[in-house]
Amino acid sequence: YLEMYIFRFKEDIKPNIYWKNAVTDDWHQENSHHSYADGTLNEHNMKRDIPGKNVLISDHFYYFGANPIEIPADLLKYVIKKKQGHRNVTPQIADQLIYFLLENHQLGFHSDPMNFSDFQRYDGK
Repeated sequence: YLEMYIFRFKEDIKPNIYWKNAVTDDWHQENSHHSYADGTLNEHNMKRDIPGKNVLISDHFYYFGANPIEIPADLLKYVIKKKQGHRNVTPQIADQLIYFLLENHQLGFHSDPMNFSDFQRYDGK
C-alpha cells in the first residue's frame, strides 16, 4: 500500500513513517502499525520496508490517502490494481488519467493515509 511507504522529504508534509536523523544518521520509525506496541522501532519491518536504492521525488503529485477520489468508470479497469504491485497502462490511458486529475483536483497532499492512527500492528513476520 502506498500509505506504508511515505518518507520524509519535507518537514511540512506529514505523516511520515520513516525518517533519518541528519545529525546521528539513525533511522526512526513513527508510532504506526509498523512499530512495536509501545511505539519503539521494529527493525524487522524497517529492514523490509526501506531496502531500496531508488526513490521518487516530486513536487508534482497527488496523494489522497483516506479520502480517495472517484475515478471515471471508463478508466477504472485500466488503472486500478486490486492487490499490491503496479499496472502498466498505455500512453493514451495515462494521458486520460492525467487530464482527469489536472482538471478536477489540486496537486499535493489531501489526507492522511487510511488507518494511520487507528490501526492493527504488523509484526513483520
